[in-house]
Amino acid sequence: MGGSGGKPGHNQNRINANLTSFSEYGVFATEMNVSIHLFNPWNLITVPVNVSLTAKSLAELIDGCMVITRWDAEKQRYYDYIVGIDTPGNPDFDIEDGIAYFVGVKYPTWLNMTGQPIENISIALKPGLDAIGWTDAGITTAEDFGGNIDSCVYVVKWNETSQEFETHMVGTVPNNNFAMETGRGVFVYIEGSSDVMWYGGR
Repeated sequence: MGGSGGKPGHNQNRINANLTSFSEYGVFATEMNVSIHLFNPWNLITVPVNVSLTAKSLAELIDGCMVITRWDAEKQRYYDYIVGIDTPGNPDFDIEDGIAYFVGVKYPTWLNMTGQPIENISIALKPGLDAIGWTDAGITTAEDFGGNIDSCVYVVKWNETSQEFETHMVGTVPNNNFAMETGRGVFVYIEGSSDVMWYGGR
């Protein structure tokens, strides 16, 4: 991931999620329409609908996308997929349910998606930092999110307007207890030496 310099001045980050029910032959299903406002240059998001994507195909959905960056929790380091460079040194990677990714864009833009809500998330969180996200249609808080993860010490969001990290220490409400909208990605810090299973905050 690149530096933290950005273009402040936008009033707020906007993530809109709507559920639309429909029927076909008497069988009811629910789709979720998600619009995520992306700021220049960096955004930390998770894909909240059940779609099959790679970094390359996700980037193709975003006008002005330059890079998709994933955090390897086991190695505690970043890996980039740079748009427009198809070489062995720039490998594509799968977009996984419940995992958060940095998206780098040239200018403010939107990611619009429609699909079934993700029903099941099962991730073995590694000791140290893990990049995960909120996929439910409602809004949660950093305290509720981190408080439902065993051994979670703090939750860190990327503030797209200021292009800086903000931290909430779990168990210290109201210490920067920020809201988490559908599609919000965060880092969580797992204390100890053992993996912790996480099921999407459900």
